[in-house]
Amino acid sequence: MGTCASTDGEPGLQSKGASFISNTSDVIDRLEAADGQDNLVVVASRNVNTEVIRSQRVEAAVASRGVNQFARSQTRTALQDEAVSSTMRSSFQKMATSLRLSRMGTMKREQMIKEVTAAAPQQGLTGASLETRLATFGMQMLEMEGDGNCQFRSMAFNLFGKQDYHASPRQAAVKHMKKHSDFFGVFFETGAEFSRYLQNMARNGTWGDELTLRAVVEAYGCVAHVVTSEPTNWHLVYEPEGLDPPDLNIAICPKGVGMPKSRKRIFLSYISPIHYNAIISRPGS
Repeated sequence: MGTCASTDGEPGLQSKGASFISNTSDVIDRLEAADGQDNLVVVASRNVNTEVIRSQRVEAAVASRGVNQFARSQTRTALQDEAVSSTMRSSFQKMATSLRLSRMGTMKREQMIKEVTAAAPQQGLTGASLETRLATFGMQMLEMEGDGNCQFRSMAFNLFGKQDYHASPRQAAVKHMKKHSDFFGVFFETGAEFSRYLQNMARNGTWGDELTLRAVVEAYGCVAHVVTSEPTNWHLVYEPEGLDPPDLNIAICPKGVGMPKSRKRIFLSYISPIHYNAIISRPGS
C-alpha cells in the first residue's frame, strides 16, 4: 500500500477507479428530478450541523434496542449508562454509546443486520424496498461484506474497483481527521476522547460514520451520492470544499492503483442504521 499517483490521461489505470454507474450524469439528473419531494440534501464537507452528526452516531444504538434479545444483550453495557444518569440524553454521551457499539464483532453485526432488516417493515424501507427505489434510477446494490468495514468497502469499490481495498480509505480518513483536528475535533468533548476515537477508527472492523464519510470525500476530493432507506431526505450528496489536489501523504491508494479523478462521483446505498453497500448500474440499464 502506498500513496496515490495521479492517473489523469491514463485510461487503463483510471478504469480501476472509474464509476460503476453507466450514464452517470443521466442518473444524477433523474435522482435530482425526484427531489421535488424534498429528498435531496447537499452536504458541503465543512457546512456542518453538529447535532445531526451526533444524532446519527447514536442511531445504531437506538435502533438495536428493540430488535431482539440477541441485539439487546450486545448493547446492554452501553445502554445501561442511560439509567445511571439523565444527562445520557446529551448528544455527546449518546455519541459515546454509539462508539462502544462500533467494535461489535463480525458475526454479531451480521446477525444484527438480519434482525434489523426483518424489523424494518415497521420502521421504514427494507433492503428490498431500497433496491426497488434504486431500480427506478437504473441502479442496484452490490452487497458489501458485513464485517464492520462496509462503509469503507463501499468507498474502496467505488474509488479503486475492489471492496478488499477498504483499508486504504480507512487510513486516509483517520489521517485526514488527525491533520484537520481543528474541525473534526469539535464533535468530541475532549482531545483525549477524539484521540480514542481515532485509535478505534484506525482498527479493522470499526464502523464508519458521518465523520469518516466526510473525511474520505475531502481526502480524495470525490463527490459521494448516498441513497438511503429513509422515507424522506434519502439522497445525500457529500461534496468536498475547494479544488485543492489531494495530499498524497493522506490519500492512501492500494499498491499499483492510481488516484481517482478529481471530483469523481461515487455511489453508496445505506440501509439505516447499520449497513452500507456500493451501487452499480443494473444490467441493460
